[in-house]
Amino acid sequence: MTRRGGWTFRHAATAACAAITGVILVVSDLTFLPAQAVSPDESIAVDVPPELAAAVERDLDISLQSFLELSEQARVVADALDNLENSVDVRGAELRDGEVIVYIEDDRDAKTVTELGFVAEVGEPDVPDYSDQIFLPANDLRGGLPYFFPGEGPEGFRCSVGFPGVATATGAPQFLTAGHCEGDLSGTRSIMTAVSPGNFRTPFVNVGEPVPNSHVTGGNGPAGGWDHGLVGVTRSGWTSRPEVATWGGGQGSPLSSAPVIVRDATRAVVGAPICKSGGTTGWTCGTITAVNQNLLVGNADDPAAYRVNGIVASICVLGGDSGGAALTGTTAIGVTSASNSQGGCTSGSLGVFAPLYASSGASAETLYQGAWEPSIGIATPLVTTPSTTGSFTGSTMRGALQHGGPRHRIQVTFNGSVTRTATVASNGSWEVSIPNLPNGVTSYSVRARWGERSVSAARTGSWWNFSTARLAGPDRFATAVEISRAAFPSGAPVVVVANGLSFPDALSAGPAAVQLGGPVLLVGPTSIPSVVRAELNRLRPQRIIVVGGTGVVSGAVATELRSFASSRSVTRLGGADRYATSRAIAEFAFPRASEAYIATGAGFADALSAGAAGANRAAPVVLVPGTASSVDSATRALLTRMRVSQIYVAGGTGVVSGGVVTSLRTVASVTRLAGADRFATSLAINQQAVRGSANDALVTYGLNFPDALAGSVLAGVRGAPMYIAPTTCVPRDIITHMRSLSVGRVTLLGGTGVLSSDVGRLRPCA
Repeated sequence: MTRRGGWTFRHAATAACAAITGVILVVSDLTFLPAQAVSPDESIAVDVPPELAAAVERDLDISLQSFLELSEQARVVADALDNLENSVDVRGAELRDGEVIVYIEDDRDAKTVTELGFVAEVGEPDVPDYSDQIFLPANDLRGGLPYFFPGEGPEGFRCSVGFPGVATATGAPQFLTAGHCEGDLSGTRSIMTAVSPGNFRTPFVNVGEPVPNSHVTGGNGPAGGWDHGLVGVTRSGWTSRPEVATWGGGQGSPLSSAPVIVRDATRAVVGAPICKSGGTTGWTCGTITAVNQNLLVGNADDPAAYRVNGIVASICVLGGDSGGAALTGTTAIGVTSASNSQGGCTSGSLGVFAPLYASSGASAETLYQGAWEPSIGIATPLVTTPSTTGSFTGSTMRGALQHGGPRHRIQVTFNGSVTRTATVASNGSWEVSIPNLPNGVTSYSVRARWGERSVSAARTGSWWNFSTARLAGPDRFATAVEISRAAFPSGAPVVVVANGLSFPDALSAGPAAVQLGGPVLLVGPTSIPSVVRAELNRLRPQRIIVVGGTGVVSGAVATELRSFASSRSVTRLGGADRYATSRAIAEFAFPRASEAYIATGAGFADALSAGAAGANRAAPVVLVPGTASSVDSATRALLTRMRVSQIYVAGGTGVVSGGVVTSLRTVASVTRLAGADRFATSLAINQQAVRGSANDALVTYGLNFPDALAGSVLAGVRGAPMYIAPTTCVPRDIITHMRSLSVGRVTLLGGTGVLSSDVGRLRPCA
């Protein structure tokens, strides 16, 4: 009998279990800090406490980096072997001197093995002979924590928690331990407070009882038996965390250093490093020397002895460690089952671990048949394609999952309704096909899952998908016709006709045309192009409105236009100058208007964008002498008659003076819409005019006027913003605004001579 920390321990001759008397059980909770995730395109690197590195260097005599690289290699090899064994008779595998040796039955399989980068060897692997070793159980909600359970008489026993997990069907927390840690199977299991490995204090924590019929030792014949058991966690507030205590590197309390987050679970590979956590020896490390070994646990003449399908490793394991978690790197591989060490750790110490998964023989997988699974800590998935900062028209979404492998899967939900699932590759990459989604901004939520219950935090984002169209003809007259056909495919009751070679009188025409219900077509000052004639015949308007005096559209043209109107009605809207013409157009189309746009008549750039905005908002565009000290009385009177309550001034003080704005405020509220240049002003006008969402957007050339004159009508018909742009790119802020509106179709107005294909791709300006 020995005493430690006020408690009495008994080491059974055949069970090597730690026995405890006089136990007091109370509740406490435990908290861990997260470990740093690994970037998939960087070398293996994990932010771990220095105590962990010290344990690796102490027990394995290798650097932490080498330990992590070997562990990751073992995990990838296990994944590859799972697939390889479907086509090749694999007799065994091991890591040796930086290479992966795969043992095969026939050299005909050598090519398949070497194509994977492995070394093929025909024959059986050398397996250490453990027949002269006597392995005894090493009894023991986080992996590696010691727990107490009652046994015969007044004494109890101690084992270690293996891997916290859940009942797959219900999600109820359960932890895996060793099957021989059974004792009183109706008794409460209690987490023990530890000062250091093997040194315990009160209080203890009652957590739950064994899951009925889950504790199994032996029982699988010549293939080796099980040594697995489950404990149901019923204590309120306790959860199954995917963490394994590292005991300050093996010398301190369980939580004196950050735990290892369990990132995956797979079968073991010979030659891989292994570290285990247990209540007696804490955190110790070694190397796997054999797997799938049918080992006798107990003395051969003891009727209670049993066989285990074991992973064998050169590692220190002592009584009380049983059930504790064993990992290679951050991947779970088994629970501590037995040891050949009787009096302490020596150079010949061997530990035996019951596997979670195995290529043959007994394992937790074969025992529980999916009814239990470990809790796995999953990083938030990364999305590499598409980018969240631009548009995307591809059919595949791609990304990476740190620490991910074939047992992980990705679930992507698009627009909150359509879900796609994909398996993660061994290198952590993943991809899913994108469903047929409507154009516009697509939102997504990506989660990674392991098994049925472990799930990552969501990675959310969005991308913008749009189609591109172009309306263009061989000249400005034909382009206007194409726009008319798109806006009024079934004809129109009215057509507005303007001079296509001079802009001033036509700048107010777009909003008026939409208000009247027809397109704007362009003519020469003295002739009607044949393409326009054909369009007039197709539209079959009842009447035609000519904007501008006879100096811009001749009387002969107006007379000829009567033949295209079913009522033979042609109305001319003109005045003594461009400003009077603008007022005449506005008053004719808008006897009442709550809003109006004011723009300079000396240039076309700002008025073009204002025209499209006005067409959208049923508001006229009125031209003024922008550099005047105040607005003219005729304009003020017009705005008053129309009962305008909100005026928008297009452009900065360089085109519409502060004096004009001040005088307009005597009529209504005034807001100036302006930017650093004509393109920024176009954006400002559209930001005010079109909000929420828009299915369509129009882009037209910003250094000339004809296409925008006709385009403003299409903007109004479609409820679309119309932006002006240079020839080869689109200003970035305009692209951002389109995306914010979830635009699904971008229509270019004009040919490639004015708007290149780069504009159609929305190439941002530098």
